[in-house]
Amino acid sequence: MTITNDIESNNKNNNGQFVPMYDKGTEFPSFSNNFQPLKVEDNQNEDFSNKTSILLFLLGFLLLIPWIVNVVINFKSENKIARAFSIASLVLFCLAIIVIILISIILIVMVEYFHKSHREDS
Repeated sequence: MTITNDIESNNKNNNGQFVPMYDKGTEFPSFSNNFQPLKVEDNQNEDFSNKTSILLFLLGFLLLIPWIVNVVINFKSENKIARAFSIASLVLFCLAIIVIILISIILIVMVEYFHKSHREDS
């Protein structure tokens, strides 16, 4: 009888099943399998939403309309990045409107002032 056969024969019970080779009084902790597979999601929709939001945000510096479009499309989006660009677009749109109104008022006042002063000179 070889050593391998001897070990195998000592570790089998009457039914031929292997039994553990530790002392009967020793208790080992039981481990449960808590492994849960990672959820792999398709991020193409999220990537597209991010890209369009960033593109509309940047185009808003040239024209004001893309900022409004960005707010309409992404304001209630679940994507945090798209929502953040949407909120930034809304803030910048409001600031741009305020600046345009102030510049318009200043220009109207200046034109009236110079027009009035030009009449008095003649």
